[in-house]
Amino acid sequence: MSKTSTPTKILRNHPMWHQADYDYLSKKGYTNKEIKAFWDRDHAQGCTPVTHEKSVFDLVGYLTGSMK
Repeated sequence: MSKTSTPTKILRNHPMWHQADYDYLSKKGYTNKEIKAFWDRDHAQGCTPVTHEKSVFDLVGYLTGSMK
C-alpha cells in the first residue's frame, strides 16, 4: 500500500528537511506534494524539523516521578 518515492531537490533543500521524517511520511503513503505542504505549514508556524530519533525510555524515572 505504501509507495516508495524519491525526494525532489525542492524537498531536500527545504528548511524542514530531515531524511527520517521524509522516510516516515513517505512510508505512510504521503506524496512529495503533500509532504511539501506539511513542511511549508510547519515552517511558517516556526516549527523545527522532525527527526524521529529514538530515545531510551526511563522506566525508573517514570515510576519515581523524577523524569524531566
